[in-house]
Amino acid sequence: MAHLTSTHSHLTNASSTLSCGPPLAPERVAQVVEECKRVEKRVTDAEQELDIAQDLVGQINSIMEGNVTYTE
Repeated sequence: MAHLTSTHSHLTNASSTLSCGPPLAPERVAQVVEECKRVEKRVTDAEQELDIAQDLVGQINSIMEGNVTYTE
């Protein structure tokens, strides 16, 4: 009985955190996990795009520095 009470309490707390009723907790957990995966993918994609942009800026700076003439 103590185990059942404890388990129910944990499920109720988790459901409250997930903003759903206890019967919907497993489905909501799956949704949260999927959303987390999508967010991680978007972060990875954004980091890759940032790396590309930084490379392009570096190339542009190199070109600009090579084209600058100094007059004294």
